[in-house]
Amino acid sequence: ATSCGRLCLRGRQHCRIDYEFKNKSDIDISYCVGAIDGILMWIHMPTASDCDALKIGPSRFFCGRKKKFGLNMQEVCDARRRFLWVDIKYPGSTSDYFAFDQSSLKIQLEQA
Repeated sequence: ATSCGRLCLRGRQHCRIDYEFKNKSDIDISYCVGAIDGILMWIHMPTASDCDALKIGPSRFFCGRKKKFGLNMQEVCDARRRFLWVDIKYPGSTSDYFAFDQSSLKIQLEQA
């Protein structure tokens, strides 16, 4: 068993995730209940009708750094690499910072 302090007030699942991250850590990371990252999910170039329906031009889906069309996917995984949260609502040109800043997860974390 683990004692994760305040996290246990949020539920036993948080304590389990914290314990699993701590066991994987070489530097004794504590109070970690998820790992967040952003990734470009590649797509084909959107058609003109797709862009018209979304009211977004095709250039918004193009990630200049990766030279690919895509969608910005933000995700949180537990220590076993299982998805806990996923958000795919911004085109590929969107920065990870902006996508997370506008996410429901950020709002939930600020209210916690």
